[in-house]
Amino acid sequence: AQKLLTEDTALFSLLLGMVQGDAALRGILEQIVLCGDIVFYEPYNPSIACAVMSGLVENDGGRLRVPNRIFEERLRSVLGGCVK
Repeated sequence: AQKLLTEDTALFSLLLGMVQGDAALRGILEQIVLCGDIVFYEPYNPSIACAVMSGLVENDGGRLRVPNRIFEERLRSVLGGCVK
């Protein structure tokens, strides 16, 4: 798992491009990953829909969450600090 946190894979490159190219998605991920806020699933929000479709986040009972620890750690390193 440690290797996956530092290795540059096509999947992580794609996800990083999504985060860098969408300010709304970046804000949502900062709320979830860095600040620990609850963000509700909104199916008509294009940033959320794209993130769910790509597997970057998932709808867990109406709340968004990062589906696995590896994604969460990679996002934490990319996003920086909480911006509350």
